[in-house]
This record gives sequence, structure tokens and C-alpha cells, in this order.
Amino acid sequence: MQARLQGAAGRRGPGRTGAGKTGGLALRAKPPAGLAPELAQALAQAQAALQARPNDIPTLVAYAQAADRAGLRAQAVAAYRRCLEINPHLHAIRHLAHALSGEGMLPRAPDDYLRWVFDEAAPVFERELRALKYQGPEMALAAFHAVAGSDAPPQRIIDQGCGTGLNAEVFARHIGMIDGIDVAARMLDQARARKVYDRLLLGEIADVLNRSDRQYSLALSTDVLIYIGEIEPCFTATWRVLEPDGLFVVTVEMSADEPVRLMPSGRYRQSDAHIREVAARTGFRVEHAAFAPLRIERGQEEPGGAYALRKVAGGAPAEPKEGAAS
Repeated sequence: MQARLQGAAGRRGPGRTGAGKTGGLALRAKPPAGLAPELAQALAQAQAALQARPNDIPTLVAYAQAADRAGLRAQAVAAYRRCLEINPHLHAIRHLAHALSGEGMLPRAPDDYLRWVFDEAAPVFERELRALKYQGPEMALAAFHAVAGSDAPPQRIIDQGCGTGLNAEVFARHIGMIDGIDVAARMLDQARARKVYDRLLLGEIADVLNRSDRQYSLALSTDVLIYIGEIEPCFTATWRVLEPDGLFVVTVEMSADEPVRLMPSGRYRQSDAHIREVAARTGFRVEHAAFAPLRIERGQEEPGGAYALRKVAGGAPAEPKEGAAS
């Protein structure tokens, strides 16, 4: 994963490489007591590399990641911010700086960040999710069954953020036809190998749906909204491609307080009230909601929710008028 971000960040530009000041980074910061030896060693190696190449973006990224794993979050943020001083157009790094600092939030995780995370992870993605005891597709299936029944007929499905095709596996007996969308080409390659999808479309979900000429009875969005802060465009685009009374089944990471919260993981959490408000504004009725851990990460359960939303007849989102305030 690190190499992928470094590749995205490491395009040469003014001040990319060379000796010089370290931008205020405390390279001699001591690792926390009890830090695992391999993490301490990785931090020491990253510090040494950065001392030699303080303005090299890939080296700064490597140091930031080592510092974050070592629990030195302020140091990681400082390294990411130094990258942005060198090149302010590194959107993936800006997203990480926001996530770790808790200051600021992009509307959604940038495409270059998502490609970095998922293209590199594609070959081992499913194995890593099993290690995390990931339950997204199973939670989505339970939500679908709660509304449509376990004997629901075959569906015309749009699988948003389809990744390697886990939803196609879990929903196999409900597939009449299935299309998939993902921003990461290598994930689509993995999904294509299943030989289940009718079409696999590369791009950002709302953009692809807004150009679609197909209608679906079921839209699936598992582990997608966790990378989107402003979810309304996705909901609106999904409403557009659903048949009358179609279902939109989503999983989210739950926020207990704030409507939307960007976590240090780089993922977004949404509150139950916020999901319901956006659904109502965009022409959906909440027919089912259930809550359970979505995955276990770093020994902690990630609070999750699964919603089954029904497209409301005549509830199309209003088109904004030209010149109207948004």
C-alpha cells in the first residue's frame, strides 16, 4: 500500500528531493514505551531515510506511515503537511492529513487515494477482509431478506464499489443480472474473473450512474459510503437508476454523535439520524435498519449499520434551479 501512495505522490517537482531542513519534524522523537520491536525498527529506518532526504515526498510518506503505526500521530500529520508544502496538489495525502489531525474534511476520499488503497490490495483483498472478520455483504443480505424475503426472485442488481465481487458471491441466488462499478481497475479485474457480471464499469459511482441508461431493482452499496462524506449525490444518482419501488441496500460505519465524522482510518462514519435525513431528502423510505460490528480492526470492533431503503414513488429529488442557492 505504501508503494502505491508513494508512486502517486512521488512525481518530481520543485523541492521534491535533496538535503535540507526537515520542516520542523522532530526526527528524534522517541517511540512509545512497549512499542513492538518491528515497529520501532521501521520508525528508526524511516527517520534515518528522512534525515538524508528531507524533501523527498515518498520518503516523507514512508516516515508518516511508520510514525502513525508507532503511535506518533502528530509526527505523521507533520510529515503529510510537509508533503503538501512541497506539492499542494496531492489530494490523497491531504485526505490522510485531515483524517489523522481531525482538522478539515474532503467531501469524499479522493480517487487517487482509493486507487492507491484498492489497486495494490486487489490480489489479497479478500484474504485481508477475512482476517478482519468483515461482515458487510452478509449484513446487506440480511437487510435485503428482512424486506424482500429470503425467497425473493432474481434481481437486476447494480453493485456499487463492487471491488473483487464479494456481493456477487453472497447474493448469488438473487442475481438475475448484475453490473458492477469501481474506481480501481485492478479490483474490477478480480471481479471479472468471477464471470458473473454483465458489465463492469470503471469510475466514480455517482458519475457512472448519472450516465447510465439501465434500470435496476436492487442497488448494493457495501463498504462504499465509508469513503464518502457527502453521501447525497450517491443517493440521488441511485434513485435515478432504480425501478419504481426498487431497493437500495447500504452498509455504513456508524457515528454515535456527529452526522459525519472522518476517522483516522481515512474512512467516514455516518449517524443513524443523518442516514435517515439524507434518505428522506433523496426519495427513499427506510424500511429496515440493523446494527452490528462491520469488522474488527486493530483489535477494536468497528460499529456498523445496514439499511434497506425503498425508492418512493413520485419522490424524485428536486432538480436545483439554475442560479438557486444550494
